[in-house]
Order: sequence, then C-alpha cells, then structure tokens
Amino acid sequence: PTSKDFESLSAKKATLDVICNFECDENIFQSGDISLSVSLYSMGIVAIEKHKSGSDSYNLIEKIETKCKSSNEVIVAFDIPNPQLWCPERPFLYSTTISLFKNNQL
Repeated sequence: PTSKDFESLSAKKATLDVICNFECDENIFQSGDISLSVSLYSMGIVAIEKHKSGSDSYNLIEKIETKCKSSNEVIVAFDIPNPQLWCPERPFLYSTTISLFKNNQL
C-alpha cells in the first residue's frame, strides 16, 4: 500500500471501497433479478490467534445488499469506525465476503 491508499484514514473513520467485477452476458439483467451481497468483517488480534489454531472468529462490521442494474461492475463503500492499521506488532485484519444472486439464488 502507498500513502494514497490511506488518504481517507483518520483516528475515527476510514472508507473502504469494494469493487466487484463479474463477467456475464448482458441479457442476464433482462432474464432475472441480479443482486450482490457484500459483508465486511474484522478479525482483530485475538481472532488471528484463533484462526491459526483452526477456529475462525470474525466480527461482522456491516453487510450491504444492492441490486445490479445493467453493469458488470458494482462499487460498495463501507465506513469503518475506529479503523485499525495492520503492523507486525498488532496484526489487525479485515475480511470481506461477496455473493452474487440471480432471483434470490446464490
């Protein structure tokens, strides 16, 4: 990462843009309801130790669901309250899951 990657970072809030690109036939938008679900999780330092031992522990920060109109690219923005930077001394991690649905089917 460069300093530009952290321009929106402050002690109280950071913004994370998740850009979702998917390839599909343009006709898919006419043949059904297409939606996207994006979840942002924090792992934290304790969760990393649990993950190393085989026990995942994530804390959901926010889940955003949106309809896909007629584009193969969707940008979802998350505001992260009190963001934590990663460093070797305090390895704080964030994770996302992205799910694409057609007519409410994964």
